[in-house]
Amino acid sequence: MRFYKLMSASIITAIALQCAAHAAQVQTFNVTGYPAANPQVQGAFTVSDSNGLAGPFANGGLGAYGMPSTMTISANGFRFDALSIGIGGINSAIPAETETFIGDLYGGGTVTQTFRFPGNSQNFVTANLVGFNNLIDLRANIGFVTLQNLTYEQSAAPEPGTYGLLGIGLAAVCVAYRRRGIAK
Repeated sequence: MRFYKLMSASIITAIALQCAAHAAQVQTFNVTGYPAANPQVQGAFTVSDSNGLAGPFANGGLGAYGMPSTMTISANGFRFDALSIGIGGINSAIPAETETFIGDLYGGGTVTQTFRFPGNSQNFVTANLVGFNNLIDLRANIGFVTLQNLTYEQSAAPEPGTYGLLGIGLAAVCVAYRRRGIAK
């Protein structure tokens, strides 16, 4: 009987650990996928700009009416890890320029990274973002460029029920071991 109790508790614990270790999927948010009449994107994210959003430009990207500006991509009710974003010039005459990305962390604080757009092209290049984890939003201080395709993962945060299930399983294992030790 003790063996079955120990096994039951172990199975419950294993299920709880598996739930807690559930891996997030990489997703892409197309910042250009908005109605032209209403440039504020709704859905997984809300996008706004300090000068008002404009676009799509000739390269299909989302930019601002006045530049430089600060574009903000805010998650609607979840935390996320930003992995990369596409940057393209509004036209092929835009020279090289530095863009700054600022991630606002859940619980306070920021993470910052700069990216050098090579210029003289409307083609999109990928800015890989390093350390942009557990964000509530991503701000881009941009010049004469447009953005597209934010690649992200939802931050791994187990549901409260997972912690409860794990606690019950661990408590059952402890009780089983204790009874086993006392019975000897």
